[in-house]
Amino acid sequence: MPRRRAPVRRGDARVAIFIILGMGLFAMVGLILAVVMLASVHRSAPAKSPPPQPVAERFGGLLSHCPPDATSVTAVDVTALNADPNGKEIIEALTSAWTRRYEPQFAKVPLTVAEVDAFVSVTSSGNPEQERGRPPQERRGVLTAIRFSRPVAEGEILRGVVAGTFKSENRAAANGERYQALFRIVQVRNREEREDDLSLRLADERTLLIATTRREMEESTRRRPGHLELSGPLHRVIERSGGTVISAAIAQAGPRDEPDARYRTSRTAAGRSIRERRAGSVWFTLNGDRVEYHEGFLMPDGPRAKALCDALLAEYAKVPPAPPAADGVAELPKADRVGLDADLVTVDASISRDRFIQQLKNEMVQPGPKSK
Repeated sequence: MPRRRAPVRRGDARVAIFIILGMGLFAMVGLILAVVMLASVHRSAPAKSPPPQPVAERFGGLLSHCPPDATSVTAVDVTALNADPNGKEIIEALTSAWTRRYEPQFAKVPLTVAEVDAFVSVTSSGNPEQERGRPPQERRGVLTAIRFSRPVAEGEILRGVVAGTFKSENRAAANGERYQALFRIVQVRNREEREDDLSLRLADERTLLIATTRREMEESTRRRPGHLELSGPLHRVIERSGGTVISAAIAQAGPRDEPDARYRTSRTAAGRSIRERRAGSVWFTLNGDRVEYHEGFLMPDGPRAKALCDALLAEYAKVPPAPPAADGVAELPKADRVGLDADLVTVDASISRDRFIQQLKNEMVQPGPKSK
């Protein structure tokens, strides 16, 4: 008779050091950072990003797992970051919040960051009217795709998962594709209840998909590797963004649009113009002790793009030099370049690596999206 696993009480802090699957959401950090980070911009000319590859070929082909109704996408070339002597701190900053949230599920999975080539996280919001009232697991959520440098087996992952406090249930999507739904037994008011959690499956022998809801996992079974379904404003800004790390999102009306809420505090002409964007993106690469940082704002039309470009140029021209920082890093609050290409406005900047990492750590304090 199999040994009965003791139920887990909510609030248990029994977690271990998590190695790899803590690759989490960086979504829209760039747009949030824009307000504060441009005070740390260096005057020297930034290195221009190389022309991006076709979207479907980038990040190990993982963007093909993005649904057509995606609202935000984050993509990271882990191989490139690992190859840079300064990349480790960036990886740690990007993964810290997700790691804290999902240590209980994956702490015992025997995979390391050295075995990852790339990862992509994508958020879908679905139709708010249709989503309202549905059980949490039947709503849209977040899908994370991880590309490994070697073949991995589902059993290798599941053995690590069930060695902790979680169990797995083999389920089938409507098209027959199988996946694993994680759950655990929790104690609620002196009785045991099932608490559903993440779902996962291998899309191929090197690609692991993790979803925060069963519905998002089942949606992923409809997409074909190598076939890109991203379209519209989000596809356009990703297509124009070339870097080791990319984060892009469409603008959303209402309180869900947190970057827009930040910009509403700005009464400047640039702040007002940015709120009209259709989509935005940030991308960056490491360059020695500098970070070559870029932002893009896709505007509704050319005239509004030009208005934003002019407003940004005017703001950067009038901002006085910042006083020396407490850490001795004194930099000028000047944008290196503001560009305009039809309805797309770009800002290119070269930022000290130390200052960038410090700000990134300050912003990455919220945990990843919770499953229900």
